[in-house]
Amino acid sequence: MFSARTLWTPALVALGLLAACSGSKDRPTGSVKPSNNDGGTNLPTTSCGNGVLNGTEACDGVSFAMGGACADLNLGEGALRCTATCTLDTSACPVRDYCTANNLYGDGQCDACELLGGVRDPDCDTVCGADGTCGDRYDTLTGTWTCRRLNLTDPDCGMCGNGVIDGNELCDQRAFADGKFTCESYGFLAGELNCKTDCTPNFASCTFSVCGDGTIEGPEQCEGTNFGADSCEARGFAGGNLTCNGCVTSEASCIAPGCGNDIVEPSLDEFCDGTSLGGATCESLGFAGGTLSCDGTCDYNTSACVAAGCGNGIIEELEECEGADLNGASCQSEGFLQGTLACSPSSCTYDTSGCIAPGCGNGIIESNEQCEGTDFGGASCQSLGFAAGDLICNSTCQRDTSMCVAAGCGNGIIETGEQCEGANLNGATCTSIGYQGGSLACDGSCQFDTFGCFGTRSFCGDGVKNGLEGCDGTDFGNLNTACSTYGLGTGTVSCHAATCRVMFDSCQTKDLCQAQGWYNDGYCDLCEYYSVTAQRDPDCGDLIDYASCGQDNVCGEYFDIFVGYFGCELTHGFRDPDCGCGNGTVAAPSNGLYTELCDGSGFATGYTNACANYGFTSGTVTCSQTCNLDFEQCF
Repeated sequence: MFSARTLWTPALVALGLLAACSGSKDRPTGSVKPSNNDGGTNLPTTSCGNGVLNGTEACDGVSFAMGGACADLNLGEGALRCTATCTLDTSACPVRDYCTANNLYGDGQCDACELLGGVRDPDCDTVCGADGTCGDRYDTLTGTWTCRRLNLTDPDCGMCGNGVIDGNELCDQRAFADGKFTCESYGFLAGELNCKTDCTPNFASCTFSVCGDGTIEGPEQCEGTNFGADSCEARGFAGGNLTCNGCVTSEASCIAPGCGNDIVEPSLDEFCDGTSLGGATCESLGFAGGTLSCDGTCDYNTSACVAAGCGNGIIEELEECEGADLNGASCQSEGFLQGTLACSPSSCTYDTSGCIAPGCGNGIIESNEQCEGTDFGGASCQSLGFAAGDLICNSTCQRDTSMCVAAGCGNGIIETGEQCEGANLNGATCTSIGYQGGSLACDGSCQFDTFGCFGTRSFCGDGVKNGLEGCDGTDFGNLNTACSTYGLGTGTVSCHAATCRVMFDSCQTKDLCQAQGWYNDGYCDLCEYYSVTAQRDPDCGDLIDYASCGQDNVCGEYFDIFVGYFGCELTHGFRDPDCGCGNGTVAAPSNGLYTELCDGSGFATGYTNACANYGFTSGTVTCSQTCNLDFEQCF
């Protein structure tokens, strides 16, 4: 039986010999998607789709005339594909220009380069004319005539139809070259090969190969997986599978009889063979477990099987466990609260001595318990609302609060919101809270009783610049007092005695806002508080039309260091709602001006909650609801 490849090869060679007449060259055979623009009729592939190469097919299914790899055509790594018309598809190849890859440009022959991923071969314009040499040939890669596909006629290629093979003709009427043009030479089984009017073979009367149709016929020994009644066993082998190659049966995969072929052959008194144990296991042979194997004589090897009994590492029918294998059990699954379950080595039953039973006194706070010994689960007298004291755990594992101290004024403990407790003044004195002297006491609400103190508690007027005061007496802090510093000419700034704000009435020019161009600049500046001659900033507006202080999506005020207030807060009693106060985040300065000094627990850069940083002795600064500093707790 001959194969499809042996049928294809002589046909391809015969076609190539005729096509190579008049100076054509040998080159690898293959194809890209064919073009029908050949000026004639393509050679037929009458049996395309049967999986067998015949006619002028470059491929058929998984069969390829010259290999199925892109590298077979010098097109790099990758795989060729076969189209439904039995021509090659090179779209998966990394190199697409076949003519460049194989140096076909400018070689003196007309190649179908533009059909092979390249551009038109300039040779076609020189060799396809009347130059005494036939330049037209049949290209097996593209299935076209090289000149005719471009509608170029080469008069040197003979006269098709004169009954004489000349030029590059493959045949002419009844004339065939050297008797090589038969149906068999093109891969068909039989029939008569004729010549078409364009001097190419006509396969219409050829009978194509039936190898691959699933039916065993003629000289075929097999068809695919169809071997008829034939098998390896029928041929005396122990097993295996026959294979079919080109409809010829091969015994290469059959297995010879005898011990060592992995087939259990009872006729040879084999119990097993290699990895085939005939369904037997250690358990089926009466062992508790293990791994059964086969020895070199095809008898069972039980050396790795495990005998039954406690201690063999295998949990058997009457055993609960084996060594560290507890079969998924735990103290909890056995009804205990927690702990470590073990296995008795002598009886293979559970050892629960390491498990902890539920109940008060086991040291573990359970769902119905509030405590265990000194463990209260994080609870304390304070977390339960008491001011102080120690919890007790009673005999039923419940919390006993008899030793806790109830919250409230009078319990001897200074709590949040309290300034003192009885005689405990938390270190405070009349002078430490701003008075000139006297005797400080604690009232019934645990607040300071200042009845025994004398003098007036006031920050402004004490001669010390503290809090947010712009000045106090002659204390201006780091503020420059020269009027010229602010563009107001000669003179020295003064301090308003009652409000401790900086005044510019002593300057040559008194209106700071006018000198600085602050009127109508979009910010509410406290101009009228700098001097008795200064005007009210129109940006502040009035109670009805308060301009920049209103809700206009722009923050129109900032903290004024001369006055110690925010503009809108002082002029209208409320902050600009667009300044974001109350969101817990201190707003970043705008144009270098602070629109918030604090917000929640956060303070602007350069500001802290330490009273000492603002000229006081002690205490903690808090943040007001208007995002200003509150010094009520400062002393």
